[in-house]
Amino acid sequence: MNTTNTQQLPSIEEFKQQAKELKKSQNIDKLGHAQNALAKKYGYKDYRAIKSVLKSDVQNNDIQPQIITAAQFE
Repeated sequence: MNTTNTQQLPSIEEFKQQAKELKKSQNIDKLGHAQNALAKKYGYKDYRAIKSVLKSDVQNNDIQPQIITAAQFE
């Protein structure tokens, strides 16, 4: 279950970019592992859990993005 208000979630495109940056900065082997770690940072179980919320928010178009930087994982 999520603990983050959906108003603070990034768009799905921003989430994917954040995951790519996290993968590179933290030397994570697989993008899926970075996506899961990032999803947990937003309060979701894994990427699959947050993905459906992010996709539905794209349709609603009423979200305020929150940027999580790689430094927050250290």
